[in-house]
Amino acid sequence: MTGPAALGGLIGVRIGGRFELVAELEPANGAARYEALDVDGSRCLVALFADGQLEERLRASGSAVLDFGIDESVHCGYVVEPLSKASRPSGDESRLGTTIGGQYLLVALLGQGGMGTVYEAQTTRGERVAVKIVRADSTRPEDKRRFLREARAAMQLRSEHVVNVHASGVDDATSLPFIAMELLRGEDLAHVVAREGALHPSVAVRIAVDACRGLAAAHTAGLVHRDVKPSNIFLHREGDAVVVKVCDFGIVKDLVLTQSETLLTRTGALIGSPGYMSPEQAHDSSVVDQRTDVWSLGATLYEALTGTAPWASCKTIGEVLLTLHTRDVSAVQDSAPWIEDRLAKVVHRALARDPASRYANAAEFLEALEGFASPVPLRVEDIKPIAPELRGASVARINGAALGLTSTALDSAVRPTPIQRKSRRWLAGALALLALGGVALWRIRGAPGPNPSLHSTSAVPRCTQESCTSAAGGKVSRCSADATCVELENDACTIIADEATKADERTVWIGAMFPTRDQDPYMAELGRASRRAMELARRDFMSVSGGLPPKRNGQTARPIGIIACDDAADAPAAARHLVRAGVSAVVGFRSSKDVISLATHEFIPNDVLVVPALNSSALISTIPYPEGSVRLVYRTAIPTGDAMRALSAFIEGHVEPQMSARPGERSLLLLRAHDAVGLALSESALNSLRFNGRSIPENGRLFRELSYDDADGSASLERAVTTTLEQTPDIVVFHAVTDQIIDGFIGPLEARWPQDRPRPVYVVPGTLDGAPLGRAITRRPDLSARLFGLTPLSTTPANLRFTNSYNAAFGEQLAPADAPGAPYDSFYLIAYAAHAAETEAPRGSDLARAITRLRAPGTPIEVGPTSILRAFGELERGKSIDLQGTYSRMDFDPTTGESPADYAFLCVHAPDGRERVESIESGLVYDAASRGVRGSFDCSTSR
Repeated sequence: MTGPAALGGLIGVRIGGRFELVAELEPANGAARYEALDVDGSRCLVALFADGQLEERLRASGSAVLDFGIDESVHCGYVVEPLSKASRPSGDESRLGTTIGGQYLLVALLGQGGMGTVYEAQTTRGERVAVKIVRADSTRPEDKRRFLREARAAMQLRSEHVVNVHASGVDDATSLPFIAMELLRGEDLAHVVAREGALHPSVAVRIAVDACRGLAAAHTAGLVHRDVKPSNIFLHREGDAVVVKVCDFGIVKDLVLTQSETLLTRTGALIGSPGYMSPEQAHDSSVVDQRTDVWSLGATLYEALTGTAPWASCKTIGEVLLTLHTRDVSAVQDSAPWIEDRLAKVVHRALARDPASRYANAAEFLEALEGFASPVPLRVEDIKPIAPELRGASVARINGAALGLTSTALDSAVRPTPIQRKSRRWLAGALALLALGGVALWRIRGAPGPNPSLHSTSAVPRCTQESCTSAAGGKVSRCSADATCVELENDACTIIADEATKADERTVWIGAMFPTRDQDPYMAELGRASRRAMELARRDFMSVSGGLPPKRNGQTARPIGIIACDDAADAPAAARHLVRAGVSAVVGFRSSKDVISLATHEFIPNDVLVVPALNSSALISTIPYPEGSVRLVYRTAIPTGDAMRALSAFIEGHVEPQMSARPGERSLLLLRAHDAVGLALSESALNSLRFNGRSIPENGRLFRELSYDDADGSASLERAVTTTLEQTPDIVVFHAVTDQIIDGFIGPLEARWPQDRPRPVYVVPGTLDGAPLGRAITRRPDLSARLFGLTPLSTTPANLRFTNSYNAAFGEQLAPADAPGAPYDSFYLIAYAAHAAETEAPRGSDLARAITRLRAPGTPIEVGPTSILRAFGELERGKSIDLQGTYSRMDFDPTTGESPADYAFLCVHAPDGRERVESIESGLVYDAASRGVRGSFDCSTSR
């Protein structure tokens, strides 16, 4: 044999006992080139030389390796990667320094494949991206169609965990299609596992969970990846953080095309990688659905947990394919006995041979996995093998062991050889979707829906979002209802959205009004936490779904953005800005007074849904709405009335029985502020509070109500103390634990209480915290046994997941009872209502009508990312969902806009010798459905 031609025509031959040649490529560097399948299912390139030719070529190039235009850096006899300028194809090298698509300056050659070349490029704004260009010798019409389908498939997906495609098009100068995409730094999971072996279970599962989020975005868009495997799961480094990215949507499938259009491969080989391919995909790749990706990701997770691929024992591709149809995957605990039983069951359900027995899609798989994942985002130091002492540990020991991760760089566990270091540099760009192959689109959509203009279908606006943004010098703007341009950001309002969301004409904008700059530190922190909660909700929602499913075939998902305004200084101005910006709903607010005023004068007249997330006044439920229309105020915060009913049940069921030794009937005093909140508390008490088995009016003189005036300072509270000492009530109810109440009322009252009278029990429809309360308990320790609070039940699974996610995202350590769940719930309420609404650009009344489809009876759906796709599916089928919040039932009454909630009763715990106090749940819970108390009372800290 004297040259590459003599080595052609070897399709189906096995090389080196492991590489099956599946497609012949153009010769290069004096060698015949083939696409090959390794026994583990990885695709790679094999170069075959005539006798003596390899050594001659290496001497001529002056290097240890040659460049054969490989798509992935894999070991196939030789590591093949880009080398010096002298060894690179001159046609690809010659483009360096040129501009593609009018804005991408090519600065470095990253890699070459059989169909495309990838460059590192710099945009006109100075950003670094990866640009893939169709090779000049691959310009057949079908190649261009495949290439552009690849771009369209990737651009549909908006998720932090999918490689982001910025743009695509055809370059005017060369007439070659190109794709501009995110430039990645790091390495893929295949390299990590090959180097490190089995990873700690919580780290491996976190990688799989984040990959699920990326795949869920594809599944929501109706796409199936079909080639999920470790080498397509990229661990992108952003400083010390690691972001999991699903790569290579090149053979993504969409069943709207014909079978022939789905097989856009020049090789004629199987579509996918046999080592990670589902049984149905191996049988007929044209009929797969989302469950094939579940299988492939399950196989990938299996390898990350064990360090071994599921079919590693198979010696040939044929054996792999036969085994797929005849045998279950070996038990994960055979290779990794440290894996707990519950996690093993999840993995093997994903790897069930019968698709009907698997998780239906990535979202369901994510929901099953999330509880086993590391609760914090990945960092470089986390990527390391499982500790040797844990490899032989029992399940109980591995469950209780801390991660104990140390600081080691992602690529420093093994010192790479010069070839390995070069390979990783190449991977930084080459795996930025270097080999996105042919695309076939699988659209899951119903009949097309209406598509009204942003504000009205009766007139053509004289401006557009694009023209307004251009006129504002690039500042994001919209065309308002009166056909004038409105900048979305100003001194008080900022945008929470990515660039694609900002630029999309179809973005559904939600307003938020929180006191982030309030002079009161408590209110300012409450405002910032509420804003962050909505930011997290949007981030999770967009990460999983990419936005709201489109209303018409052929469209992409509708993104959701937030315009967040500070309402501490000028709430009316912020409200007017949001109305002009065209938001369909607003979540907030600093005060109940603002809710009532702004809803009445700004929002309801402009068809904007109002969602109070911080406000409990009973007066909110009385806000009027025009006869024959829908209610436009739906509250996710818990109203005072519900809290008072729960408090009443606690007094009757627990407090009064504890006072049975006291003579006579019980007396009760209500202390309230002389303002709208105080009036609402008084009204709620009059309607709901019972003691001695009777209502307030029926108790007569045994009930006393006092008010104090903030403007009158301490004098007003001093009068309240004096009157209370005259009455010496058994029970005192006040609206909140504030510095003013503790220092001006409780402290003096306790200090001057008559020695011959039993001390009162204090009950608060709120939480128990604050330094003044700690000081009061330090002075009077028995106060801690006579003070009880109330909070919406915070130990629900949804709230625990939200709290963990919130703390991880923002570096906080909030307890579940303190987490800002209502703003988070509010985002999901509006998002699902926007999807259920009949119009693509819903207004407030559209959302209000759609909310009726989000309450019982219906399929139970919790807020949060794990249920998004299931909720979409139910709503798509015309069904209702029963939306359940972090701590609210969200079962809204359409006439009042209120939703019942279960409550936990609180005790106060004051550690010895310290003024800091904390709330602990007593074990008693108020059940809103039965309006009764359940559980056992236990305020010990040891339970």
